[in-house]
Amino acid sequence: MKRFFVTRPIEDSISTAQALAAREHDAVIVPLLTISYDAEVTFTDIEPQGLLISSGNGIRAFAKCDARRDLDVLTVGPASAEEARVLGFRSVTAAGGDVASLVKQAAQRYRPDQGVLCHVAGRAVAGQLAPDLRDLGFDVIQRRAYAANPVAVLPEDLRQFLSAPDGDIAGILFYSRRTTQCFADLVVPAELVDGCRRLAAFCLSDAAAAPLMDLEMKSVAVSAQKTESALLDLCDME
Repeated sequence: MKRFFVTRPIEDSISTAQALAAREHDAVIVPLLTISYDAEVTFTDIEPQGLLISSGNGIRAFAKCDARRDLDVLTVGPASAEEARVLGFRSVTAAGGDVASLVKQAAQRYRPDQGVLCHVAGRAVAGQLAPDLRDLGFDVIQRRAYAANPVAVLPEDLRQFLSAPDGDIAGILFYSRRTTQCFADLVVPAELVDGCRRLAAFCLSDAAAAPLMDLEMKSVAVSAQKTESALLDLCDME
């Protein structure tokens, strides 16, 4: 059994820990982002032909303030699709794991003359989902319903590993650029850069890996596909 740091927000880290356990690995949850939901955002004024979800936090944000579960939901990938099903949504389809595939799937699934699309977004919007669909003739309403906030200090388990001479951690998982940027922003002033040389990084995308390039990690591996399954395949090979 190998152990990996999981840096996702706690809600997402739990599902990743379960996925690692299914592969006979152990997870040490060290969230570098926390999620806050905007209690003033509502969706009751919208009757969209499709609800577009670019992260698990988006479907959680919608579910917190709207009781409807009969809307057609299109998610960025299988993990957010499973979260939608757990929350009670009945019509759920997953795209290929990134915004480009979400745009493509939406363009195939919906028609511009059949009503608006609603994108449940975070305060910091990554990608060009709404602009790209508008270029294709769709009316897209984007509601920013949550925020991903960087933590102010390194989680204790992560700090101890980086400061100790040895440890039994095989690597650290990064799912977004904001997370790796938070990691870099905390490690440098804490003078823990040397500890990074003992830690292999596994990243969901090139964008997620970019802030690590100046930290001299033991290694940096990027998933060939932007899916959790492909990322965990890399962990199996560590």
